[in-house]
Amino acid sequence: MFIIIFLCVNSLYAQKNVKTNSAEINTIEFKNAVWDYTENENDFNYKGKKPAIVYFYSPLSTTNKVSTSILDELGKESKGKFEVYKVNSEQEKELIRLFQIKDYPAYLFITKKGEPQVYVGFKTKEQLAQLIDLTILK
Repeated sequence: MFIIIFLCVNSLYAQKNVKTNSAEINTIEFKNAVWDYTENENDFNYKGKKPAIVYFYSPLSTTNKVSTSILDELGKESKGKFEVYKVNSEQEKELIRLFQIKDYPAYLFITKKGEPQVYVGFKTKEQLAQLIDLTILK
């Protein structure tokens, strides 16, 4: 019974994420979808086919809840032009250490070419949309 309920809840969560073009990921999923840094920590080799934003957030922060809503909205509006991966800072300490994230929210913008770029701090919808346009969608 527990397995069936878990699968139903998990399926509903995945459908919700499809609408916002985002996915909550853990360290293992990050290694599979974004970059397996255990192969070579000094050479960022993005595995995705589309540009992406890895969003590091603190689940306890009210500001981060607003940032999450803004990012979900922009992800939905992009109609699949980029991926959004969300990383819970309370659960994924290894990724937080890897990218030396010290403040939240933090955004790791990844283009298909070039190095990833980290932006830290709250961004309005307009600021975040501009960053997306100037970095991952250019």
